[in-house]
Amino acid sequence: MLTELLLRFLGSTKMYDTFLQRRRQFEWMAMMSWNLSMPGDGDVIVRALRVVFLYAKRYGKMPDNLDAVKNFYVTNPDHIKYFSQDELVLHELDAVKEWDRSQYKDIDLEVLIDQCYLFLRGAFHKLSGDDYIKIAMGMKHIKRNGEEFTGPEEAKDWLRSRWQHDFVLDPPKVQGWLDENMNAVGEVMSRLIGGPEEAGRFPCGLWHIDNEVCIGSSADARFLGILGAASDGKTTTLLSMIYEWMMNGARILLVSTESEPDKIMTKFVFLHQSATVKDENGNYHRIYNFKLPTWKEWRKGQHSDEDVANFNKIRTDIETRCNIPGRLEIIQMFDWDAIKAYLKTNQAKNKYNILALDYLTNLQLPASVRTTDRDKAYDEIISDAHRLTQTFDNNRGLVVITPIAINREASKQAIKEGSDDDRENYGVYNINAIRQNTAFQYNLDMCISVFSTVEMRLERKIEIGCVKNREGDKFCKQIMLVDERSGKVVYSLDNSDPVTNRNTKKVIEPESEITDIIDQLG
Repeated sequence: MLTELLLRFLGSTKMYDTFLQRRRQFEWMAMMSWNLSMPGDGDVIVRALRVVFLYAKRYGKMPDNLDAVKNFYVTNPDHIKYFSQDELVLHELDAVKEWDRSQYKDIDLEVLIDQCYLFLRGAFHKLSGDDYIKIAMGMKHIKRNGEEFTGPEEAKDWLRSRWQHDFVLDPPKVQGWLDENMNAVGEVMSRLIGGPEEAGRFPCGLWHIDNEVCIGSSADARFLGILGAASDGKTTTLLSMIYEWMMNGARILLVSTESEPDKIMTKFVFLHQSATVKDENGNYHRIYNFKLPTWKEWRKGQHSDEDVANFNKIRTDIETRCNIPGRLEIIQMFDWDAIKAYLKTNQAKNKYNILALDYLTNLQLPASVRTTDRDKAYDEIISDAHRLTQTFDNNRGLVVITPIAINREASKQAIKEGSDDDRENYGVYNINAIRQNTAFQYNLDMCISVFSTVEMRLERKIEIGCVKNREGDKFCKQIMLVDERSGKVVYSLDNSDPVTNRNTKKVIEPESEITDIIDQLG
């Protein structure tokens, strides 16, 4: 197959255009073929393919014939070191002249390229697997910082770093002539018309954001960040948004790198006590006519048998998925490649809309990554996460959200910004506060700012603003309250924005006793 591909490239202007269109793929294939020790069945070349691509890269055209390839290799105008290491390429080029191409000459070009790619990718993983076994069994050592290592854990780290050199083709995107792609346009619109779940469009429950930004796998905002300092309320805001997404029909995978899944699940039982249902008049009614003690009161034993029964009622309702249109899966995982594999393996069954990572920058890096290269390695994961939002599930897309920590200097600057007369910038972090991982700045579609001072935390208040909104204007910042009993982020009485007040849903208590802070905004 590789031999036939090489012959197709010789003297072809059309093939040079193909090379330019798929350059990254061909260069990866050439690099992989150079590492093979012997040709596959029916082939006579492995390394000569790379010489052809290097020729095209230097001269801006494909070589006219095999002699041009041989001359380029022998003269080595770019002084490529590995050209002079052996004579294998010359033997391969001589063998090509006698090679019988009859079995491949009628094969379609796209099919040929795909078969060569799959062969080389399979060889890459086979060789990686062979070395993994040798390292794990102590038969081969890897060098790092002047020392040699071996064993199962070292083998795992080595294999993860090896996988970073894999090349995965993105699913083909719709492109081409406008008039020839109206069916694709119809599919896009049918998803939008089909409702929130079909469109992958889900409100987050923060109405000053939902009024300005459309969040979803088929919407404007797919890659989201929640920016804030320690204890500002990033995870609290994240869990509150996840709960609202679940109540709006989303299917979410929450990957935690900090807390145990059972503790997070317990928080969602408390969150669910705030659940509402909508009547025919558009009013929201609370499902439960009780309120649980606070988490602090439970820890102190300040609860009654009735409180325990009420807690178990919520727990049973969640277990039976009563009034919960969406679904939430919570796991603990620390490896980015493993998370992607988990998503892909379970997508057909679970149909995920949203991936929440608490935190992305807490994911483990291979031991081979040097301390000085850690930020670069995380930037590569961030960029890959952005690609995932667009290409996941055959380009249907996926929402990815993660909290992002900042340093103390950025927090101090946010407090200093503005004055008593002009508070526009007070408490809103600048996008440059993301100093360690600059890939966030460029790849995020929307970045939420979560800010609180010590005084605000005592009153359970946080300020939620907008750092970045790729597809529109920044939404206004709002003072929010963290409900002490449910842990949910709700609107506080300090909001005076009439637009926000008009668009905030009115909640009617089961016993018509409007006491909740949200209700007073109606």
